[in-house]
Order: sequence, then C-alpha cells, then structure tokens
Amino acid sequence: MIDAGNTVTMPSGFQPRAALPLLFTVLLRLLETVLGREQTDLKAIGKVLIDRQSAWGVKYKAPQELAHRLYGRIPLFIGTRFTSAIAYRAKCQVNENAKYAAFHSVLPEANHNEIESIAHLGGMKVQPVFLRSMTESDNLSRRIDATTTIYEEALGECIHLRFDASSEIEEMLQMTYYIDLLSLELATLHSADPVPVERILRLKDILSKGR
Repeated sequence: MIDAGNTVTMPSGFQPRAALPLLFTVLLRLLETVLGREQTDLKAIGKVLIDRQSAWGVKYKAPQELAHRLYGRIPLFIGTRFTSAIAYRAKCQVNENAKYAAFHSVLPEANHNEIESIAHLGGMKVQPVFLRSMTESDNLSRRIDATTTIYEEALGECIHLRFDASSEIEEMLQMTYYIDLLSLELATLHSADPVPVERILRLKDILSKGR
C-alpha cells in the first residue's frame, strides 16, 4: 500500500504532450532526492528560457522562421544520446500539433541502417534537423559532421539546432521549448488546430467497441 503522504497527485485534464512540464518537474525532484543531488532551480531556468527568446531571430533562427523553412518539407529530427528524447518529442509534436508528417532518428544507430536509404528520401522532400548538444564529445561531433556531409549530398543543406546553456537540463528544456513553439508555428502554416486529436480518439473508439 502506498502511503498517501508520499503520493504526488497530478492535475487531470491535460493531454500527455501538454503535461510534460508537470511530469518532468515531479520526476526530476524525485530522482534528485533519491540520488542525493542538489535540486535544480526550475523557476530560475524558466526565467532564463524567457530571456533567451530575445536571441531567437538574432543568434538563432526564430521558430517562425524555421517553420517557414520546413513548410512543404518533412522534418527528420536527428538526436544523439544527449538529445534523442527531444528528437522523438519533436516528431510527436509536429505530428499532433501541426497534423503533419515528421520523423526522428538517433545517432549512431542511424549510421548502421538509415544512412543507406538516404538517397531515396530526396524525392520525399525530407529535411534533416540535427539536434546538437554542448555535451557531445569530439568523436560524436565528428560523426555528426560526417553524417551531415553524406545527407547533404542527397538531400541538400541540413539544419543544425544548438543553444547556449549553463547546464544540461537548461539546454534540454530550452531546445524542447523552442521545438514546441516550432510545432505550433507549423500548425499555423498548415491551418491546423493543435488541440483536437480526432484520429487518435477515433482509434480508441474503434478499439473499445472491439472488446
């Protein structure tokens, strides 16, 4: 039996993609407590993320600008062991918010299979987007650069996203925040309502009737 005093109750009514901030906050606190680590000041990071938006459109492409570049193309978000989860969420956010195709892959695994098929993706107007990290090793950086060379031979110029940050958590949250806004900009361009998920609900309805 779980002691009610040690149970965290989450607010209801949120779609899973919108509940990420709540879920992440609870899980991070739990892990830091169990591991005996100093707790991350998420409020301070939140303020930093708002301040960093001033660099979007100056030092970095603004989400709206990148959305226009991706419009009419299929994003392929490519992560590494540092950014693989962000690449997966990016794919999901574009799928659900913009109601548009997007894919993700992870290095170095993609170098063992996907790279052999890359020439066939040109006709599908696939746009590689590499999610870079300040924590990537020199060897990993060389792998990403080499992969970029091969992808550009088949698909044209690749996009590389990276952000300045004072910690890994800040970096991950900043990139996630940016890509979430990017997915909303793509939704606007595609005249899509980000909130409803009609096909998902339809699927659940079909499955429930088959029980």
